[in-house]
Amino acid sequence: MKEKLPLEQYIDTISHEFENSTKKIMAIEYHYDLEKIFSISDNLSLKEKYSLYEALINDYLKKIKSLKNHPSMNDIAKDINDITEFYDYTYGVDDQKEESTLYEAMEEADDIVDDLYLKLIGVNGRNLKLPIKLDDIINLQIRGIINSDDIEKVIYWVILKLSVLYNYLSSK
Repeated sequence: MKEKLPLEQYIDTISHEFENSTKKIMAIEYHYDLEKIFSISDNLSLKEKYSLYEALINDYLKKIKSLKNHPSMNDIAKDINDITEFYDYTYGVDDQKEESTLYEAMEEADDIVDDLYLKLIGVNGRNLKLPIKLDDIINLQIRGIINSDDIEKVIYWVILKLSVLYNYLSSK
């Protein structure tokens, strides 16, 4: 049986725990600007950017494929979405039309990554042959409802989600 402590010691311990956990919570950055992260490539031509995006996508796909653990997307979707939410394009957007357009871009990318992952791990006997071409993703997987001005947003989100998926799976 544990020894009882003076009331002040319980108060100090509990208060200290709340103070530490609150400081950690307050230190969390709640939104990361995905376009700002990719702005490092602003000096590249569109062709060079697309080569970069294609290389990033293939790099993450190879890394994911090399992992031993490939759980179903249903089992990990909530955790992955909890992380990608920190990059949400709609953060701070007040215009409903713009918000809807941005939401569609994220949803489109989510569907693409889910499909790539399922094929990568061989679900339903379908296999993804690497490397894949960015043009194939753009022309065959991004639906026509996505405006050409928003294609890069979809690509950014695909890369982000693959990155999160890889980092999440490699930590398990």
